[in-house]
Amino acid sequence: LKLCISLESIDYMFYAWKEIELALTKRSKFFTLIDIYGHYANRGDVVDIVSTIKTGKPSVLLNMIKYFSQTANCGNFISEKYLLREFKIRKEELSDLILNMRALRYDIRSYDSHPIIGIGNLICTYPFPLLSKKALVSSKVKLNKEIINERSLKTA
Repeated sequence: LKLCISLESIDYMFYAWKEIELALTKRSKFFTLIDIYGHYANRGDVVDIVSTIKTGKPSVLLNMIKYFSQTANCGNFISEKYLLREFKIRKEELSDLILNMRALRYDIRSYDSHPIIGIGNLICTYPFPLLSKKALVSSKVKLNKEIINERSLKTA
């Protein structure tokens, strides 16, 4: 599947992934993108997501989204020190980036959200945002049924 879209704001990334989920589930017997991809802790590595995100306005948040929009960078522990070097940022900035990613419904886990991970490690469970309304994340994404249903009709 290849999707080429223009987003007026990075905040709309969620809706792009929702469209991908709708396109794939409509053509399969799966109900969700996670059903297709597999649960992060129990994946069969059948699906490999490689995202290419082009923009004229780069930011550290966008770079983090690009990084974690790849199967290769998800599902395993990553040291915070590595990310600090990779993104050329300070520890305080990393905390803000994690909060922003979680607000966009990316399931990035840290010691603060999941102490079992241990201090100094992160894990991004999926290379896409959590699309389920039941996901336990604080989110700025509006899960407006009318928007989702309206978009579903357009792709039919």
